[in-house]
Amino acid sequence: MLSYINIKNMGLIEELSLELNDGLNILTGETGVGKSIIINSINFGLGGRVNKDLIRQGCEFGYVELMFQVKESMASEIETLFNIKIENNELLVSRKIIDSGKNICKVNGETTTTSMLQSMTDYLIDIHGQHEHQSLMNAKKHINILDQFCERDLIGLKEILGKHCEKYNVIKKQLNLLIGNDTDRERKIDLIKYQIDEISAAKLLENEEEELNEKRKILGSSEKLMNGIGKVYKILYDEPSIIDQTGKCVSELEYLGSIDETIKEYHTMLKEAYIQMEEVASSVREYSENIEHSPESINKVERRLDIIYSLKRKYGSSIAEILSYSDEIQAELDFIAGSEENIAKLKQEQIKIEEEIQDLCEQISCIRKQSATNIKEKIEQILNDLEMKNVRFEPDFKRKQNFDKNGYDEVEFLFSANKGEKVKQLDKIASGGEMSRVMLAIKTVLADTDNIETLIFDEIDTGISGYTAQKVAEKMALLSKKHQLICITHLPQIAAMADYHYNINKNSENDKTVTNVKLLNENDIINELARLITGAETTEITIKHAEEMKEQASRVKQSLN
Repeated sequence: MLSYINIKNMGLIEELSLELNDGLNILTGETGVGKSIIINSINFGLGGRVNKDLIRQGCEFGYVELMFQVKESMASEIETLFNIKIENNELLVSRKIIDSGKNICKVNGETTTTSMLQSMTDYLIDIHGQHEHQSLMNAKKHINILDQFCERDLIGLKEILGKHCEKYNVIKKQLNLLIGNDTDRERKIDLIKYQIDEISAAKLLENEEEELNEKRKILGSSEKLMNGIGKVYKILYDEPSIIDQTGKCVSELEYLGSIDETIKEYHTMLKEAYIQMEEVASSVREYSENIEHSPESINKVERRLDIIYSLKRKYGSSIAEILSYSDEIQAELDFIAGSEENIAKLKQEQIKIEEEIQDLCEQISCIRKQSATNIKEKIEQILNDLEMKNVRFEPDFKRKQNFDKNGYDEVEFLFSANKGEKVKQLDKIASGGEMSRVMLAIKTVLADTDNIETLIFDEIDTGISGYTAQKVAEKMALLSKKHQLICITHLPQIAAMADYHYNINKNSENDKTVTNVKLLNENDIINELARLITGAETTEITIKHAEEMKEQASRVKQSLN
């Protein structure tokens, strides 16, 4: 569950810390106090898109920190999927955005990408705001909603189907290469041959570039080398010659060593040095004789490096990559050259994989249709409980001409709110209040099939009131028995069901407007419910009404245990 929120410099919020609990967490407040900013900030912290304008005016950055307490099984799954270490079942995610638009995401202190943050938190929390009605209004998204209901049965099959579709597309691409436009095919062959010939003509060798660069450095300094090596040779051999003088010392020490044993050790050491000096002198002479210092030698190295650099710009960042690329296009040329045999082989593979894909699509479609029947009954029952007595909810199936990674099904939810009316597209007939209840029914059924612990509802009470609002409140209270619910509402019936009730307010401080959140005590809760009932100043009557509403909510919640 989401246990802690810290928000800094977001919208009207200067700094806000909020501890949340299990069960039903209700947030209420006057219009315009910043309730939507809290939801937008949470959504931002989860990796959602956000405009940099959300940063509080005059601040350089905005920051959101979210602490989750996750179940042991979910912690293990997230660790495996995202290679994240979770200790004590605590997951801390944070995201910072600066006024340039750049943002930094972290999970348990480790920097991560926005897409990875979003993918990971999808396992932890589900936010339903008013904009989510659009997913119900968009028929193309209905198949994704349906697949969430039967994800456990579909996930393995859809994974296999996805891989098969990738392989199928590769085969189609290869066939198109072989039996496509003759002119394009010939152009492709000519290009491949040109590239192979260009690379082959260069006769590249592994490590050649490094050796050439070293040789260029030496050739470029040949004059310095000649002068320096000449000085060394002159010192070693010119009069008075160091080598001659050392030889005389060796002879003298040899004689003296015959008198005193101690001096023999000096003789041995100096003799070894004398031999090494002669070897160095010989090597210096040979080196000086072989120093290249002609401009042609330098030009030759430069021309060779130019060839290598030119090939690197076209075919790879190193000689190894260039040679690897040459092998790849040679294989492609060989493949095209054996086109008749390859075409026959690919067509056989295409037929085989099409049959396997069709079989997978049939299995997936069958699972969807079986689930749809069960889902239809559950959603209609929930909608009936939400005072939509004659509702009909129908997942309608059509078959596409072509398959893709989702199979060949097209799914659209059809709806009828009144007895005797035909089912039609949701966006054609459902009102705002009906759409809210349909979404709540879907979320309720989904909550029984997935492992997401936290659900956030942002003003799901749109378009409902009275007895219907009471039924929605009871459904949310029931849902909160299995999940943590965080709900922003204007309805006293829903607010009365709260296990924890928070009030959002804004104050002016030093010419600044600041949003705050307060956990209400029993007396505060009654006053807030009374305000929600009247929408104006409270009276003794509305206070009494609020107390009765809270008592009734308590009785209902006890009956749900």
